[in-house]
Amino acid sequence: MGIALQVSEIGEHEYDLNIYLSDRNNDRVLKITPDEIVELGNDIEFNKPTGIALDGEGRIYVTDTNNDRLIILNTDSSLVKEIKHGFNKPTGIYVINIIDNEGKVTDKEIYITDRNNDRLVKLNANGEITMTIGGSQPVQLNKLMGVYVNEQGYIYLTDTNNDRVLKFDEYGNLMMTLGKDGDFNKPIGIVLNNSSSILYVVDRNNDSIKIFGEVK
Repeated sequence: MGIALQVSEIGEHEYDLNIYLSDRNNDRVLKITPDEIVELGNDIEFNKPTGIALDGEGRIYVTDTNNDRLIILNTDSSLVKEIKHGFNKPTGIYVINIIDNEGKVTDKEIYITDRNNDRLVKLNANGEITMTIGGSQPVQLNKLMGVYVNEQGYIYLTDTNNDRVLKFDEYGNLMMTLGKDGDFNKPIGIVLNNSSSILYVVDRNNDSIKIFGEVK
């Protein structure tokens, strides 16, 4: 199950919160507002949707895991695009807008953990592959799940079946490994607090959240 939050300022010290949820075992994607729950993509037959992300421009990105595809929706629930690229159980997703000096969005970086292909795939706004980590490359990954990208472009991955967390630079070069001392047992989710550089990892089989300070 994935979750994405949309926070809008509606007045002084007053905010509106919309929650977007991939309801995996019910094969549906939901938008939860203060007033209602709306099912999105009614004409799309989801099969175990997992990851979900927003791009701040009104589009919703869903890894439709058992259909081996990425689905992009408008906020009105209409289909924008379906992307496959030979995915085999895509799971985690992270989306970044590329903004020019005038504040205009010129491109996107879409990061997807392609779990059963043991790779991370980076796409542009057109859905074209611009970088791959893993697969047949020297880094031996095993069932990636979570992905997070910080403001500097560093990529953090939960390498689930290898019981570790990996950090790569923006070009896909390995920079750091966490988990060499048996810290994890099937880590799945990951997020970094950009302001404090504190890393949070969901460690599934240890029923815990591991916190690492000053991971830059």
